Amino acid sequence: VRSCSNLRVLDVSQVNQLDDTAGVAIGTHLTKLEVFHSRDCHKMTNRSVDLITRNCCGLIQGTFWGCIRLTHVCFGDDADDGRQQHHAEKDDDAAATLVDGGAVGNSTLRSTTTNPATMPRPSSSFTNIHNTSPAKNLTLLNLWGCHNLTDAAALRLANLPRLRSLCVSECHRLTDKFVMEVTKSLN
Repeated sequence: VRSCSNLRVLDVSQVNQLDDTAGVAIGTHLTKLEVFHSRDCHKMTNRSVDLITRNCCGLIQGTFWGCIRLTHVCFGDDADDGRQQHHAEKDDDAAATLVDGGAVGNSTLRSTTTNPATMPRPSSSFTNIHNTSPAKNLTLLNLWGCHNLTDAAALRLANLPRLRSLCVSECHRLTDKFVMEVTKSLN
């Protein structure tokens, strides 16, 4: 991941074994991402998605299609920044190959305790699109099939002033209240 720190577009769709170990590595090291697609990455949770949406300040398109473990969407300072202590116990060969191109072993992805003082932050030397708060540039957000999202997710969308496309198809727990809140928050 570190060797790809200038990557702007990443599509990990249908990499079914991708979990938070790789997701945290993506959100920590690929902070210049502008387009991120993760379709049917069923093992990813809010831990990695929150880190990606927080640290990738230039993110324009975010697709979390079918990430069934997502329970909320957070952008900015309220996102889980991965600073809490965690233990990633899984040995995920697919994630290591995808994230490191096979050049680095799984031990790089297997973290024990994350020290808040050493967590990388987005560089202040990014171009204009990257000088804004996290996710302020997001124009497309696809949450199709995120079955565990609740109506409370709508309130977080108020932090996305440039959002022009939102897909919440097959998010079965959403109600009319969600639609009403989205309408209010995005006006």
